[in-house]
Amino acid sequence: MQAHGSSALAPAAIAVAKVALEQPLATPLDYRVPESLIAACQLGQRVLVPLGPRHVQGYVVALTPGSEVEAEALKPIVDVLDDESPLLTPALLKLTRWVADYYMCPWGLVLKAAVPQGFRVRSEAVYRLTPQAQAEPSAWPGGRAASALQLLAEQGPQRRSELARKLDVDVKGIGPLLRRLETEGWVAGEQQRQAPKVRQRMVAVVRLTLSPEDAEALHQEVASRAPKQADVLSQLIQQPLWELADLQAQVPGARAAVQRLVQRGAVAMEQVEKMRSVIPKDVRSPDTLPRLNAAQQHAFQQIEVKLAAPDGVPVLLLGVTGSGKTEVYMRAIDTALKQDKTALVLVPEISLTAQATERFTMRFGDRIAVLHSGLSAGERFDEWRRLARGEARIAIGARSAVFAPLPNLGLIIVDEEHDTSYKQEEAPRYHARDVAIVRAQQERAVVVLGSATPALETFHHARRGKYLHLSLPKRVSDQPLPKIMIVDQRVHATPNERVISTPLRHAIAERLERGEQCLILINRRGYSAYLQCRECGDVPHCAHCSVSLTYHARGRTLKCHYCDYTQPAPTACPVCHGPVLHHYGVGTQQVEDVLRALFPEARLGRMDRDTTRGKAAHERILRSFGAHEVDILIGTQMIAKGHDFPNITLVGVVSADGALSIPDFRAPERLFQLLTQVAGRAGRGARPGEVLIQTFRPDFESMTFAREHDFLGFFQHEIQNRRLLLYPPYMRLAKVLLDSPDPERAQTAGEWLAGQFARHLAEPQRLEVLGPAEAPLAKLQNRYRWHIMLKAATSRELHGWLQQTLDTAQQDRQHLRNVRMSIDIDPVLFL
Repeated sequence: MQAHGSSALAPAAIAVAKVALEQPLATPLDYRVPESLIAACQLGQRVLVPLGPRHVQGYVVALTPGSEVEAEALKPIVDVLDDESPLLTPALLKLTRWVADYYMCPWGLVLKAAVPQGFRVRSEAVYRLTPQAQAEPSAWPGGRAASALQLLAEQGPQRRSELARKLDVDVKGIGPLLRRLETEGWVAGEQQRQAPKVRQRMVAVVRLTLSPEDAEALHQEVASRAPKQADVLSQLIQQPLWELADLQAQVPGARAAVQRLVQRGAVAMEQVEKMRSVIPKDVRSPDTLPRLNAAQQHAFQQIEVKLAAPDGVPVLLLGVTGSGKTEVYMRAIDTALKQDKTALVLVPEISLTAQATERFTMRFGDRIAVLHSGLSAGERFDEWRRLARGEARIAIGARSAVFAPLPNLGLIIVDEEHDTSYKQEEAPRYHARDVAIVRAQQERAVVVLGSATPALETFHHARRGKYLHLSLPKRVSDQPLPKIMIVDQRVHATPNERVISTPLRHAIAERLERGEQCLILINRRGYSAYLQCRECGDVPHCAHCSVSLTYHARGRTLKCHYCDYTQPAPTACPVCHGPVLHHYGVGTQQVEDVLRALFPEARLGRMDRDTTRGKAAHERILRSFGAHEVDILIGTQMIAKGHDFPNITLVGVVSADGALSIPDFRAPERLFQLLTQVAGRAGRGARPGEVLIQTFRPDFESMTFAREHDFLGFFQHEIQNRRLLLYPPYMRLAKVLLDSPDPERAQTAGEWLAGQFARHLAEPQRLEVLGPAEAPLAKLQNRYRWHIMLKAATSRELHGWLQQTLDTAQQDRQHLRNVRMSIDIDPVLFL
């Protein structure tokens, strides 16, 4: 398919736009461009088009003079939605097309993920009575149809959703009723565009229209008889333009005075747009930049060389925690800006954006825009537009910010590049790090991947020369890395030590006495992993997923962390009515309660998904911790990376073994990374740090290498296992997941599809089918799940094999009837 062409079409015999819809459609659809819209229709624009009875939003991805579809069958574009320049640049169209092809996802769904929700336009059918229905109410059908017709007669035209609400019917359920009434001629429906949920924020401003001399003269004239007008004029003489709200704060009752001054022609009042700002205010710029040590200077100079002549080779900046990677990033960004280029900074967690934004704002001021899902729809709408207009030249954000509309892109930073949060687990299942590498290559930009514990695949590429490898082996100012102690929980396993061992308790007490801060990591939220009856052994499970329910002491509830199903915690066993339900496993709430009992004078904070649901909750917790209003911060892995608090001298890890119970070949790597990253939060200031890791497996390789801060040793050990088992980086993987409400159908479909993959094995020594097997999470939201794992020597072979097999499977849909299939290229999680 042609992805790019001329930006607009001259009036030819027929103008056709290929439109990618925000729908699960395999290919863009052809639409006729009406003559009235030909001049306005351009590549990358949002358009409103008919799809069945609805009007839906899409994106123009190609313009052609003709179509394979007969002209009479082509539906026309309803409207062009972008008044100014197209929302998507050719560079973003090219990038999203690559994402669609590589991750085998419809292009329209990739565009939907790339564009903030605030740009979405909706239409909805509005129904009214026909003249026939108005003339013959006695002939109306009965039942619910009569109720609908009566409502329309009394209240006038109604939107479909409003009708459903007023009739107490599900929105989907009212569809057949309305279609029947429309067919019988009682109602007529018409698609109408709804007001957008997000609009430009407009504010009233007051502007002085007189010269300073005339304003002074008027001020003296009204001073005695209209003091409010005089006060308003006094403010406007000092500052000729005010927001009305600010003026009213200075002069109570200013609105009426302004209206009178408008009538006199002394001032003008108008509506102007005011962008919603997410950049922190009153951030002081540093007086001098920190001096780079020799390793930082070398790394920066090498990146400068790349910026001067981009060659498409990614840069791996491997720096131990606290080695000053961020300062190298900022120096490189400054160089890119001086070359009149823009920069993109990706961080893995929303919790890290606040600290990163503050640090970058200190250096670059309002040239920064922020993009992540924690912002309101209006804030993302405005930040995207600031970038597209060139008003901001640096984008900072989490995974989806990889699609930021940055013109003349020069530099992409992927911080903590190893982090699994960069991989999206819903369609489109892209990996932001890999998309960033491709975007840099497409736009001749430089991409820098930074980490203290890079992904094994990334470091393997660096060792083979595919990436430029730069190293920061020491902390800035030569602070030592923290001392790591492994606490064998088999020795410290008394009931009192089940959560906090004696060595960890003593270490916390010492820090509190010295006024220092502690981080306690437990990678499970809630109070305990599950409840179990002591008499019959029953464990409460989710009604919709094949997982046990996590106990939350606050509110005494049991909750599923996959589908959010919640039920009250029982006081007795629901099976045998036994009176004792025992808590097993440890969660953040339980750790908090234990620490509160052990250290009643300490100020505790907790940071997990339960405490960070609210807007800016991450920022509030971290700001409080940074201000030393919290002595001990307990949290899940979101506290383990990126944060820089110089007063943390102790990190404790509770139940470090949990990560090893996951059926995943990357589990040892994730554990090593987690332990190394959280250990790196300690001792970043003047005082040395210490880390205590509680484990029942003290001799496990991830523990022993983490204790010595030995990334290279861990890599060499783990890469041997990958080579023997033929896992990445030695093979490419794809996961095919099949799920259905019917468990037998899911299994049968998995067995049949695995057989189809086996039939298309062109070279068995380079391709391998594993499965089908029941997924580790066998049931999720009432759907039963089976998966197939595919291995191939190269990405090209993997995609060809997948496409050939799926094309064949689509011709025999009966085996996949009532079964949903999803494809995950380069999967990160295997649940």
